[in-house]
Amino acid sequence: MLSPLVAGILFFIISAISAFYTVQTTVMPKDFKEVSLNITDYQIQQIDEKTNLVKWILKAKSAKASSDESQATVIKPQIKFYDKGIEKFTIEGESANLDKANQEIILHKNVILKTSDKSIEIISNKMFFSEENPFVEFSDGWQVSNDKGYVIAGNKGKLSKAKDLIVSEGNASLKKLEDQLNLQADTITLELKSDTPVKARSNAVLNIGLDKKLFASSIDIKSNGALNATGAVKVVTPSIQCYSNNMVIIPKPNKNPKTAIFTGNPFVIQDGSKLYADKIEYDFDTGEAHLIGSVHSG
Repeated sequence: MLSPLVAGILFFIISAISAFYTVQTTVMPKDFKEVSLNITDYQIQQIDEKTNLVKWILKAKSAKASSDESQATVIKPQIKFYDKGIEKFTIEGESANLDKANQEIILHKNVILKTSDKSIEIISNKMFFSEENPFVEFSDGWQVSNDKGYVIAGNKGKLSKAKDLIVSEGNASLKKLEDQLNLQADTITLELKSDTPVKARSNAVLNIGLDKKLFASSIDIKSNGALNATGAVKVVTPSIQCYSNNMVIIPKPNKNPKTAIFTGNPFVIQDGSKLYADKIEYDFDTGEAHLIGSVHSG
């Protein structure tokens, strides 16, 4: 039997050897930024240094962050954006990547943006929020709807943080069932506080009723239904085609089109005949085109 003193000395030596072996065989990280922290109930917020008011808050169910928390992948994120201390909108999604140094957040899958006044809702699979960017950008199967009845879609879109401007780029479309509005273009801008809220640019096509289409490089639609089109304007109906460089539509009180006025080298094609005039007026009710001024065949 070993004496208690000898047993104690042997225990100390064995413990020291074991500890030394553990330290020697543990791989230490070369860069502690590569160390990941698993955090539950993750939350960060940005404060305006001048006003001391909250600018935005990010909350998440959990996060996997670098040791300095400059980068993080978060689960079930929620962003609340404020303007002068007043909440403007909330964004939620399945996951997000945070770049804290650049104040940038990219949200993924089932992303929904809702404004605090419930005027706008955006559904997307990818959304980009940045401290410096005046817009929230979105892509991947997105759609915007608002309380004015507009529904917007496209390849890429963005909403101003002031909530007054929506832009759709690439295969853009805009619909409004109440006004029977159906518009496509390369780019469509919806400026909600403007007298001319709808602006379509490049390869614009507007469906007018069930059997008429307007093609132009540029189409602007006023809130009262008045319309201005420029650049290779063409209106196609079942019986006649009208062409010009410029066209305006004068609406009825119910916003439906009443008269289209074509100027800038206008001409019509009907029954195989081409006729030019100084001005052409098309009546949407009767389907008749009236040629005014110097009329001649092509």
